[in-house]
Amino acid sequence: MLARSILSNYYRLLAGVLLALVAIALAGCNDQVAQKPTPVRPVLVATAHYEAETPERSFVGTIRPRIEADMGFRVPGKVAKRLVEVGQTVEVGQPLATLDEIDLRLQAEQAEAEFNAATGVLAQAAAAEQRAKDLRAKGWTTDAQLDSAKATADEARARLNRAERSIDLTRNSLSYATLVADARGVVTATLIEPGQVVAAGQTAIRVARFAEKEAVVAIPETLVSRAKTGAATVTLWSDPDRKFAARLREKPSLYVVDDKGDVALKPVQVKSYESNDVVITGGVEEGARVVTLGVQKIDPTVKVKVVSSLSF
Repeated sequence: MLARSILSNYYRLLAGVLLALVAIALAGCNDQVAQKPTPVRPVLVATAHYEAETPERSFVGTIRPRIEADMGFRVPGKVAKRLVEVGQTVEVGQPLATLDEIDLRLQAEQAEAEFNAATGVLAQAAAAEQRAKDLRAKGWTTDAQLDSAKATADEARARLNRAERSIDLTRNSLSYATLVADARGVVTATLIEPGQVVAAGQTAIRVARFAEKEAVVAIPETLVSRAKTGAATVTLWSDPDRKFAARLREKPSLYVVDDKGDVALKPVQVKSYESNDVVITGGVEEGARVVTLGVQKIDPTVKVKVVSSLSF
């Protein structure tokens, strides 16, 4: 019994030693696992930068075509037909209006008659010049007579040349009696009616081209310098969730009123802005009447009346 008890205690002690060794080995393994390097994770960074805060400003503008052309006849005359209406889309080469061609056709016929007469005169003068040369070669005429025949022939040639140019001019004038669109666009104003007598170059039809668009915004003078260095975006009322990048372009202009109450938008060159005045270097004539109040309510198609003061 004593021997069995000693052996039992011996085995317990041996098992305890083995368990301790196993625990130490496991602890060593845990230390090795803990010593493995932590993996490096990639990240994105941004550089901190301090600058003066620039608050956003919003302005109401009008979307307009970059190019809006005032079309007019290149010759004077009486309007026969106006072929387009406001809002109508026009294509390149489409007729917009026509003039009465009666006088222009008479001028063309007159030029052709002058050409025919000049052709006959030149034929006669050229024959006389050749006869004078033949006679002079045989000694039967003088140098003065030969020179006279040459001068007459040269004058006939010049007359024929003028007649040819006159025909070209009258044909061009006849073609100018039809006003055609030089670009695809939409008619924004019609300033003539049938029966009206117009001068050469007078605005008849205004066409906005289907090309680059621009947002016209009136910016206060105090913010012009900030606007030049800022970034701009455009948002449409019809699609408020979308923003369009815009490039700022200063376009100072003034409305000038004539004696008939018509207004015209004149681009000007601004030199400086003062407290109550704007100093310009050109763009309008001396003594021109410039609109100073109510600019946002008018456009070149609106008639205005000049008053000395406004009452509300």
